[in-house]
Amino acid sequence: MSICIKDQIQNMNIVIGCTVGCAYCYARNNVKHYHVTFEPLFDNPGSVDLSGINWIVVGTMTGVQSRKVHTEPEWAWSLADQAHALDIPVFMKEDLVPTIGDENMIQEMPEEFNKVLEVQRSW
Repeated sequence: MSICIKDQIQNMNIVIGCTVGCAYCYARNNVKHYHVTFEPLFDNPGSVDLSGINWIVVGTMTGVQSRKVHTEPEWAWSLADQAHALDIPVFMKEDLVPTIGDENMIQEMPEEFNKVLEVQRSW
């Protein structure tokens, strides 16, 4: 007997996603996820196929290694522009503030998250 994971999780309150740090990592991932976290950005992600994606999260390296990795603002903007062209919400993590500035931060949530937050507020 086989069990389809999609059948098991479709009514659960979870998000499935993956984390990628470079264009190669994203390109070799053939599975489409509900969200993708692009962090830390080690290089320009280039043009990415965001079909089937509901949300992207963008961040940079934090902690001790952060001094060794430099994320260009253009890389974050490229991802945001590509996502917005497909009406995909973008969430930039706070660690990007020094890179792009607090006034430029985008912190959008997918509609699915907003619905969950509304329910939780009623508790």
